[in-house]
Amino acid sequence: MADRVVEPVVIPGGDAVEALSPHAKEVSKWLKANSLEEYQPLFLSHGYDDLEVIKEMSEEEIKQMGVTKPGHVKKFLLLFNKLKMGPGGPSSPSMMAPPIMSSFSPYSPPLTHWAEKTPAMSFEEGGKVAVKTNDNDFYQMVIGNVSYSSGTVYWEVEVSVFPWTNSGFVCFGVLNNKAPLQKTNGNSKGLIGEFASGWGYYGDGDRCHDNKWVNPKGPEVKQGDRIGILLEFRSNGNADIWFYRNGSCITVSPSGEALGFKNVGPGPLWPVASAMKMGTKLRLLGNMSDRAPSFRPSHHSSS
Repeated sequence: MADRVVEPVVIPGGDAVEALSPHAKEVSKWLKANSLEEYQPLFLSHGYDDLEVIKEMSEEEIKQMGVTKPGHVKKFLLLFNKLKMGPGGPSSPSMMAPPIMSSFSPYSPPLTHWAEKTPAMSFEEGGKVAVKTNDNDFYQMVIGNVSYSSGTVYWEVEVSVFPWTNSGFVCFGVLNNKAPLQKTNGNSKGLIGEFASGWGYYGDGDRCHDNKWVNPKGPEVKQGDRIGILLEFRSNGNADIWFYRNGSCITVSPSGEALGFKNVGPGPLWPVASAMKMGTKLRLLGNMSDRAPSFRPSHHSSS
């Protein structure tokens, strides 16, 4: 960071008694509002006395300044992104930003193909493509070759063929057990969100878990779209989920709130997808962190 002229400030616990500058007062209020007031001396003594400058700080700068607790480093990075959103963005302290790409876990083994399915699905290209083989109006499901229980992971599924006007006929998500594969009653055979073990994003923008539909809705899915799912596991073994479309986090206007689920689990979580209409093809693109979609959209809080 370039040298900056530091205005007179009050350092709690020190001898200085000068009044805080207007910008420094905003920094002090911001730190206190986020229960980080212990860092006021650190920020101000290092010349970080303006929120417009602070919001551009990097993880390296935070650590070099003296913030050593990993949880606080992460919290500051999330708050910096919130500052970048401006006053129109979400303000709930419970909202969280998707993790940055540098935090992604090594994929071992990688997610490479669909491995299991319900009866009316077939595999092409060695399991990379799943195809709905009949038109019985029941959802059918496919499950990936690996599950995840820790770290931060991301994968994408491409809607290669989708020759139907009702975009609700596809779904993408996770299961924390494979019991739904054994269901035979109607739509429950593959309707991911009907199950207590399933969390899904539907082609018409709905989300569902345990047969409970969640608002607000996101955008509809079209042929050619890539739907991404990002998981960040917590220390309790559960995960937060965000949904992506063509490399960008799915958000809703005007709040800019990103669509997903919090505290999902417990793991392991299996990647799943489902289709209802004959001829629909879902191509598993697999783990995509090397393609570097934007994991820091301008509005990125999970719902």
